[in-house]
Amino acid sequence: MELKIRELIFNNTPLDESWIRQIAEAKQISFQILAPYIGMPISGFYNKVLCGGLVTINAMNQQMETPMAFQSALAGILLASEMVLHVTGRRKTQIASMTRIDLLQPLTEYLNEPFKKTTNRGCICHDTDFQDQYKAKYISYKDW
Repeated sequence: MELKIRELIFNNTPLDESWIRQIAEAKQISFQILAPYIGMPISGFYNKVLCGGLVTINAMNQQMETPMAFQSALAGILLASEMVLHVTGRRKTQIASMTRIDLLQPLTEYLNEPFKKTTNRGCICHDTDFQDQYKAKYISYKDW
């Protein structure tokens, strides 16, 4: 089953009626609730139905998946607070580690891991024009 789902994700294959029926049965909800999502790729289905919070109560009135839509907002707030700390000089030391929690997996023994700058050369943080503009706008000359 996992291999089939991986293929659906990789190929961006739309979910057909049999997949929607299997999902409805596994989640113990009415097929009619999920029928409008026939033809949607599994990633879109996951985002709209599970992450979007459509399916939160099953037929036995038990809570199921909990939407985590707040994560992006929280990440933005934390990033903004770090920028304020940096610009005002209140961050006295570098952050040596980060906490990462995968909400789709059980918690691991260690949540903190060393913070590493991305090695992805496509990341904007490696672009020299971006770096120059960032320095010009946000870093005073005494910081260089």
